[in-house]
This record gives sequence, C-alpha cells and structure tokens, in this order.
Amino acid sequence: MSGIAGLIDYSSLPLQEQGQMLSAANAHRGTDDRGAYSKGPALFSQRTFISLGHDRKGPITHEEWIFSIDSRCYSHSNEQLAKLWVERGPAGLEELNGTFSVAAWNPLEKKLYLFRSMDGSRPLFWTKRGSKIAFSSEIPPLLRLPWVKKELALEHLAEQLSFRYVHAPRTLLQGIYSVPAGHVVILSKESSELRKWHHSVWSSIDSKSPSTNDILDQIDTLMHQSVERRLAGKDPVGILLSGGLDSSSILYHACTLQDPPPTFTVSLEGAIQSEASFAARISKLMGAENHEIHVRKKEFIEAFDEATLCMGQPLPTAAGVVQFILFKKLRSSIRVLLSGDGGDEVFGGRSMPYLAARIARAKQISQLPYLAQRMIRKAAQKTGNRDLLARYAQFGMDRSIGASRIFLAPDRVDILSDTGLVRPGIRKTVLTPMYQEIDSDPINEILYVWQRGWLIEDSLMRADRSSAHSGIELRYPMLDTSLMRYAAQIPGSLKVYRENLDYVGKWPLRRLLHKRIPQQLLNRPKRTWLQPLDRWLLEEGKTFLQRQVDGICNDLPHLFVGSMVKRLQKEHIKGVRNHGLRLWTLILFYKWWKNTIY
Repeated sequence: MSGIAGLIDYSSLPLQEQGQMLSAANAHRGTDDRGAYSKGPALFSQRTFISLGHDRKGPITHEEWIFSIDSRCYSHSNEQLAKLWVERGPAGLEELNGTFSVAAWNPLEKKLYLFRSMDGSRPLFWTKRGSKIAFSSEIPPLLRLPWVKKELALEHLAEQLSFRYVHAPRTLLQGIYSVPAGHVVILSKESSELRKWHHSVWSSIDSKSPSTNDILDQIDTLMHQSVERRLAGKDPVGILLSGGLDSSSILYHACTLQDPPPTFTVSLEGAIQSEASFAARISKLMGAENHEIHVRKKEFIEAFDEATLCMGQPLPTAAGVVQFILFKKLRSSIRVLLSGDGGDEVFGGRSMPYLAARIARAKQISQLPYLAQRMIRKAAQKTGNRDLLARYAQFGMDRSIGASRIFLAPDRVDILSDTGLVRPGIRKTVLTPMYQEIDSDPINEILYVWQRGWLIEDSLMRADRSSAHSGIELRYPMLDTSLMRYAAQIPGSLKVYRENLDYVGKWPLRRLLHKRIPQQLLNRPKRTWLQPLDRWLLEEGKTFLQRQVDGICNDLPHLFVGSMVKRLQKEHIKGVRNHGLRLWTLILFYKWWKNTIY
C-alpha cells in the first residue's frame, strides 16, 4: 500500500508547499518512506510502506516518463509496470496480475495519465481547474489545496440516496472525480478523456459449458495460487475470518501452504446473531488461533466522527465504523490481512439465489406462446408486478438491479426539498451503460454490475480507507486477476446452482468445501453487521439518532424535508417499519457534509 499524489501546473512551476501538503495528507498510506520528484510543470510524491514489500521509494522514472505507483502486483515489479506502459500503453496492463493505481506524466506530450486495475481495490482521484491538475489516493488531501472548492455536487445527490454511494467517475464533490476501475483518464491543459482499457471476457449464452469437475479443479488451483501469492513476503499475514465460504476457503488454502495463520473476527456488543462462534469453530477445525475483537457500542459512538472523516465520501453503511474500530485495534499486532471481500460478486452470493429464482420465472414466461406472454404482462401492468414485465435476457437491466435500493423515486420526492433533484430515472441512467458493456446470461450480467458498483464503491472503498488509516494492508484473494478472469467465463447457472427446488449461491466454493468443513458450518445464512446497528437505533442509540435527526433538520433544510426525516425516525422507533438503512444513509451523508463542506 502506498499513498500517491501530485500536481501539474501548466502556467508555472508547481508550488512546492502544496506538493508537500498533498504528500503529508497521504502519509498514513505509507509511513516508512517518502519520495518526491519534480520536473518542469510536474511534481509527484509517494508515501510507502517498505516493510510490506516495497523495496524502492517512489516516484520512479522510465525514459522521460515520471510514475507514482500504488501497487501490489504479483507478476511484475513497479519498474516493469512502468516499462510496460511506456512501451505498450494500456494494452500492456492486461499482462499484470495484481492491483494498482498509477499516475504517469509524459513531459513530451505534456499529458497526465491516471489508471487503475480491474479489481478497483486501490483508489485514485483527480481534480482540474484552469491550468492546474492534482491527483491523490484519497479525496481529503485534494480539499486542502487553496484552489479546490468544497462544493456539493447536487446533481449526484439522487444517485447517493438511491444506491448509498456514487459511481466513478462521479463523486459528491463538484470538480473532483474518481478514476473508474479498469479505466485510464488522460488529462492535458485543454482537455480530459476517459477510456476503458480492461475488457472482461464473460461466458456467452451459446458457449459450451465446461464440466463441473473441470470448474472445481480449476477454481481450487487458482484459489491456492491466489492465497500463496498473498502470503508471500517478510511480514506475518493474518486472515479476517467470518466463518463464511470466502474466508473459510482462504484459511483452508493458507493452512496447506504454511502453519495456520492467526485469524481475526469482529463482534459487536449486543448482536444476537454473531459470526464469532462460527469463525471460532472454523479456525479451531483448521488449527488456527482465532482472535475475537469486541466492539462496544460506546466505542462505536466515540469513533463515529473520526471514521466518517477519514473516508472523504459518505460511508455507505454504518458497518464501516465497526471496520474502522477493528483495524484500529489490530494495528499494533498485524500489518497484513487477507480479506474475503469480492467472493459474493465473483461467485454469486448475497441475494443472488433469490434473484436466480426470479430470473428462472422470467425465463419460463419467455418460453410461453406469444399470446400467453401478452396476457401475463397485461396482468402484471395492472398489479404492478415488475418482475413479470422484465425480459428474461435483460432481467437485470429491466429491473435496474445494481445494489441497495434505499430511496426510490417516490421516496426522493417526499424527502428532498427541491423536487428538481429527484431525478426519477437515475437507476436506469447509471446502470444501463454497465449492462450494455456485457453480453452474458442474466446472472453473470448482474454480477458484472455488482463488481462495477457494489464491490468497489461500497465494500472496497470503506475497507481501504479504514485499514489505511491504521497502517494495515488488505489483500484480496478472491480478486486475483487470474481467478476473476476464469470465474467470468463460468455460466451463471454453475455459480448459482439449482438443487431440487432451491438455488444455492457460490456453488463452486460451497462444493469445494463440502468435504473440508462440517455441513452445519457450510450451510448457513450469511449475516451482516448492519441489522444490530438498526436495532441499536431503537434502544441505546435513541439519543444518538435524535441528535443526528435534529442536525439534519437544522443544517440541511435546503436539501431535506425535516418533517419526512422525523417521520422516518418516529416510524422506526415505534416499530411501524424498519427504516434503518434509510436513516443511516441520511446520517452518514450528514456527517460527511458537516465534516467536509459545512
């Protein structure tokens, strides 16, 4: 993990103090070493953790080019990455196995190139005003520049309320942009251009499906290689263990490669359904020592402001505060952790079995005679059953499936003070271009969109910021380049597999673990941290909730209708309806707004 930043000033030499400020603001992403390079209008800086495998401080040069690189590549060194780019441009990036975000300056062209790997686990942001350009691993350093405004991008508020995050290249700040995963941004004095350099190859509907045995053998091999790559290095490596399929698979392979590594599980005070007991049993079964990290509700409140401040964007879920506390407690004992993030989006977890059943019903309707289909759709229009109106081959796009549905268009009409900000078609506007990038079966198409949105903008975003602020590097075996590429070519029906009348998510991982862990640990529902936090708002968190609602109503009447915010609070407390997700979305936005713009 590194923190990269830089300035380009076409009108004069960049101010050294501004460059130093950008570097210092990224210091938590690399406290072991720092480097800077300045030539002509460009000033690059880099903060690095030497002990995490980076043996040369950046920035680096190759021929006339300057590079700041935040990477963990398993096939090439940073110098080789730079050479590939100079010689082959974006095409050379397809050879890399690993994660990276890179800034490259070409002094001959006077152009800045910013690009990220396909997995999206390393962030990169940029801003441009007049003759000045700046980039940074995180948003807060950019906001310290005197020429960067702290202004809310109102046109993206509807997207934030609908999904609970904004998709790259957009952010909630006017004039600040995110480099999308698998893309390159080309910046010059006169222009900016966004290009997609990575193009996934997904299973096509008419392609011959590999045998299930071949799929299982290949995934097992690729998982083993992925874990092996991420265990390499001088630093001890731990595993974040939930007891679910993803982290259990990672632990199994780690134990076949070395002595069982330490595992860490978080538990939230008062949670009725905790992952800790399952994780402890899995850990003991495989001979590893599990450490349960307890997070008390008092700690949650005390860390709330600090956790939200370090994000630079609104936290998508309150679980991010729990993550922040977890990493803070671990920073003195471990510096590298393996995480199971990405398994749901790569292999079909979360709600995908439920979606698969709905997709199967749409397929059955598509096979009926035309008149029967027409009758069903007429009835569906009268009853408002949108699933029956969706076309099988385009189910995800027709139903605008992309992630959480927090405030839908009618809800935004009620909650927003300015109805001009509602943007009723925002989900289709955002998601349709993503669905148009892929031609596969409906399950795979949804997984692709989840990878582009939910995974990167929610799970990886909060994990990266909260771990980076504690000096911990997260590595993601499920997001190994070779594994992701192979998984993309597996038909959706072999990821979410039908067994009798039920659909089973992440079937390949589940099948591989079938003989490795007991069935009672293998077949259990996935649990999250958010439900106990919703319940907490009903109990000890009532005072906290009241303070946040009062703050929203007093400080943001130009954005939100106070009476509607209070109605959500009242209905949630009385148990009329669980508005936990909606209340947390408003609270987390408010905290970000107050810390960033107010």
